[in-house]
Amino acid sequence: MPVPVRSLLALLLFVLLAGCPTAPDDDDFAGDDDDSAIDDDDSAPDDDDAVDDDDAVDDDDAVDDDDATPDPDCPKAEEVVPIDLSDGDAVIGLGFGIMELRLMGELNQFGLASAHPNCPLWEGDHPASPSGSITWLGGCSTKDGVTSFEGELDQTWTETGENSSTQIYETGGWTATSTGGEFEVIEFEGTWATDETQGDDSQRADEAEGLFRATGMWGGYLDGTWFPFGFRGSFDWSGDWTVPGEEIHTFTMDGISVCRGGVVADITVIQRAGQCPGPVPVEGILHLETGGHVAEVDFASSADCSGCWPWTLDGVEQPGVVCSFGFY
Repeated sequence: MPVPVRSLLALLLFVLLAGCPTAPDDDDFAGDDDDSAIDDDDSAPDDDDAVDDDDAVDDDDAVDDDDATPDPDCPKAEEVVPIDLSDGDAVIGLGFGIMELRLMGELNQFGLASAHPNCPLWEGDHPASPSGSITWLGGCSTKDGVTSFEGELDQTWTETGENSSTQIYETGGWTATSTGGEFEVIEFEGTWATDETQGDDSQRADEAEGLFRATGMWGGYLDGTWFPFGFRGSFDWSGDWTVPGEEIHTFTMDGISVCRGGVVADITVIQRAGQCPGPVPVEGILHLETGGHVAEVDFASSADCSGCWPWTLDGVEQPGVVCSFGFY
């Protein structure tokens, strides 16, 4: 006896609604990532569990700049412009900008190198003491109106031996601004520790953690292009002058360029007096990771002292060269 069409449709509808299991999605099976940001509840292994997810491929990798947590330091009104390592100018600019971050702690001393007796005020041990501690107090401008300071900066220093010392700067927020040409803005929040030996066996090692921003320093790379809103994370620098006529500098960085993405850097620069005119690196490697890409510059690959070197992106040699004539 023929089954009415209406009965067949009812049977099919019953099977679809009750007889077949639904396909696993992100909130049914954590191991199955369907990359759907619409139906995703909380699975930690899942890479699209964030509201602000711009790359579902490798979102929870610490090296990746698409971290699931939105950058809290990026001003909401600002456009996020990721660093593009396919641009050779960005590669050399970012790399040398990272190197020049050392100037905010070494030469400019977070703006204190431009201080006057009246500003910033301080309380604690006299700065000329072999060991001691000071709290620098902002909220003032120098009498000539060139430099101003905001916040508080704690400085502790200890003499550890002949011509050697340690220094630690700590702050919950410190800003120095200047129109005197040494720098424009220095912002610091965190800790910066230094071990230094001076003389014939000169060495220096800096370890820093926090938020750093510096613009307008001599050299031109810290002009706000690479860290317009600062860098949050870790920054280490070591300088070694123990071999006569040779300088070895190493830099590492791991963190977030605010509004621009995560940055991992490992840089070694070697210079030798008389080998090239000016501070041109003659050996070393510039290694950068951001946006899921890796760029490298081999400073030993140029024998003509031109300050220009070939470079690779993700292991592939790129057309043209990148150029710079020094980092300080």
